[in-house]
Amino acid sequence: MLYPYLYFGYQRDPAKGEKQAYINLTMQLGPYQPVNISFPRTSGRTFRQEWYKSYEWLEYSQELDSAFCFYCRAFPTVGMETAFVSCGFKKWGKANQRFSIHQKSNSHKEAFCKVNGYKQSISSSGNIIGLIDKNHSKVVSDNRNYLKNILETLLYCAKQGIAIRGHEEDSKSINKGNFIELLTLRAKDNNLIQRYYLDKEKSFNYVHHSYLNMFLTYMSDYILKSIISEILSAGIFSILIDETQDLSRHEQVSVFIRYVNNLEPKEVKENSLAVYLHCYAHILNLCLVDLAKQITCVRNMFGTLRTLYSFIGASSKRFSVFEQMLSSDVGPKTLKTLCDTRWSCRYEALRSVFHNLTAVIDTLAEIAESDRECGSDAAALLKSIQTFEFIFSLILLEDTNILSKYLQSSTLNYGLVSQMVKETIRSFEELRTDENFQKVWDKAAIISESGFSQPKLPRIKSIPLKLGGGKKQTLQTVQDHFRTNVFYGIIDTVIMCMNSKFKENDLSLLNSMNNVLFNESPSNQSIEEVCNTYKVESNDLSNEIKILNRLFINHECNSIIKKINYIKSNDIQTGFPSYTNILKIFLTIPTNTASNERSFSALRRLKTYLRVTMNQERLSSLAVLYIQKEYPIDYDYIIDKFDAEASIRGRRLTQK
Repeated sequence: MLYPYLYFGYQRDPAKGEKQAYINLTMQLGPYQPVNISFPRTSGRTFRQEWYKSYEWLEYSQELDSAFCFYCRAFPTVGMETAFVSCGFKKWGKANQRFSIHQKSNSHKEAFCKVNGYKQSISSSGNIIGLIDKNHSKVVSDNRNYLKNILETLLYCAKQGIAIRGHEEDSKSINKGNFIELLTLRAKDNNLIQRYYLDKEKSFNYVHHSYLNMFLTYMSDYILKSIISEILSAGIFSILIDETQDLSRHEQVSVFIRYVNNLEPKEVKENSLAVYLHCYAHILNLCLVDLAKQITCVRNMFGTLRTLYSFIGASSKRFSVFEQMLSSDVGPKTLKTLCDTRWSCRYEALRSVFHNLTAVIDTLAEIAESDRECGSDAAALLKSIQTFEFIFSLILLEDTNILSKYLQSSTLNYGLVSQMVKETIRSFEELRTDENFQKVWDKAAIISESGFSQPKLPRIKSIPLKLGGGKKQTLQTVQDHFRTNVFYGIIDTVIMCMNSKFKENDLSLLNSMNNVLFNESPSNQSIEEVCNTYKVESNDLSNEIKILNRLFINHECNSIIKKINYIKSNDIQTGFPSYTNILKIFLTIPTNTASNERSFSALRRLKTYLRVTMNQERLSSLAVLYIQKEYPIDYDYIIDKFDAEASIRGRRLTQK
C-alpha cells in the first residue's frame, strides 16, 4: 500500500526537509515507508522494504534513493548522525550493520524517548488539532463568561438606578464609579474578572463607555422584544402617553402599552376604530382644582398650606423647631408640598397639617416669639391658620382622596370606574344635608375653641338708593352663611364639575360594551352597536350572553370582578369567542395614565442633577431596565448579538 504523497500541501518524502518529520509526527502519520515500488539499483544492490519490520524508525526517500531515521529527524539532538538526518544513507551492502549501530547510539535513544513521550501525551489528550480546538473552546468560554460578568454588573447598576460611571476613572482615582468599583469588588472572589480586568491578561476588558452603552442598548432591546412578543400574542392593546420635563429642561414622553395577557389570544384583523379617553385621575384633579379656585375659603386654605410648607421647609433651623414640637403619637412626621397636577399630593398636604396641627401652631408661635427676622412672617401664618374657616375647609376636604386613589390603579376597567364615579357623585349628593353639615361644623368648633378667631359674617354689599336699593337686607347667621356658601357651595361645585367633566369620557360605545358585558339583560341597541363596531354576529353574542348570565347567577357572580374571575378560573373563553373578544377589548381600554406618572419618578431617580448630561439613548435604555425589572435577560443572546454587530476585535474573542 502506498501512503499518500501529499498531506495539507506538505510532501512526506524525507528529501523535503528535516522539519517534515515533526510535521508528520503531529499528524500521526509516522515514518514515510513506501512499499510495492521499484527501488533503484546501486552497485548491484537495492533498498529492501523488509527492513521496515526490523527498524520501525526507518524511512525511505524516493527522490534521493536514501534511508533516514524518522525519530532523529523529528527530534534532532547533539551528536546525531547527519547521514540519517539530512544527507541520507545509501550504502545498501552495509545497511544492516549501520542500521544496528545507529539504533544503539545515544542520540537515537534520546530521540526515541522523545517520540514515545510525545505519543503518550497525544494518546491521553488527543491529537494536536484536538488540543488546539479544546484550548480554543476554553478561551472562548472564558471570554464569554467574563463578558457575562460585565453584563451582570452593568445590569445590577441599571436595576438599582445608580450612576454607572465615575467622574474620574484613572488609576489614581479614589472612587472610579459604581460600575468599576463593583467590578473590582467582584474580582476578589471571581478569578475571571481578576485575570481579565485587574491583571490585564487580555488586550481587552470591555469597560469603555462605548461598550457599556452598546450593552445597555442590547439588554433594553431584548426586554422590549419580549414585551412586543406578549403584545402580539394578546392581539389587542391600547397606548397610554404622558409627558414631563426632566432636569435638563427636555420634554420626556412616557409610553405604556396596556394589554390583556390572561385570555386566549385571538387573531385580530386591522380595525380603524380608535377610542380616545382622557385620564380619569386627571379629570378628578381638574374638578378639585376648579373647586379650589371658586370657593374663597378653600382657595385661601391652599394658599396658606403652600406658604406654610415653604416657610418651615426652607430653613433647617425652623424645621428643627418643628421636629422638636412633634410628639411621638402623631401621624406623618413631616409636612407635604402641594402639587398642581395630582390631587393625592394635595390630600397628603392636607392630612399632614391636620394631624400635626398642634405641632404646627406651637412651631409658628415659638418662631414668632424668638426669631427677630422671620417672627413677623410666622405670626402672619399663625393668624391665617388659627381661623375657623381654615379648620372647616381642612376637615371638609379631608375625605376627598378615596376616589383619587382608586382611579390611579393600573388594573381598573371602564365599567368599574364609571360605577365608582356614579357612587362618588351619589355619596356627595347624600352628603348635602343639614345633619352632615352640623357634624363638620361641630368638629371644627371643637378644634377652634381656644386661640382661634371665630367665624364672622362677610360684609354685605348694599345696593345704592339710586339703583333701587335702600331696603333692609335679611340678616344671616354665621352658621347659615357657612352652610349655604361654603358647605353646599363645595359639594355643588364638585358634583357639577364631575358630571360635566366625566361626561367627556362617557362615550356611547363604552357604555354599550359595559351594558353588554355586565348587565343581565342588555338592550338590543347596545348589542347592535357593539356588534357593528367590532364585526361580531349579533345572534352569536346574544346567545353567549344568555348562557353566561345563567352561569353567573348560579355561581353568584354579581359583580364585574367576580364575572371576570369566573371566566378566567374556569377557562371557558374558547366556548364563548364573541363575548371573550369583546371582554378583551373592554379590559384593554385604559382609564388613567398613573403608570406613566409613576415612571416619571423613575426619571427623577435616573436623571439626577449629577447626570443631566446623559444622552437620550442611554437614558431610554436605563429607564427600560430600571422600570421593567421583572423581565429576565438572556446573556448568551446579548453576547451573540455582540458577536454579530461588534467590531472584528470584539467578535473574534467571543465567537463559538
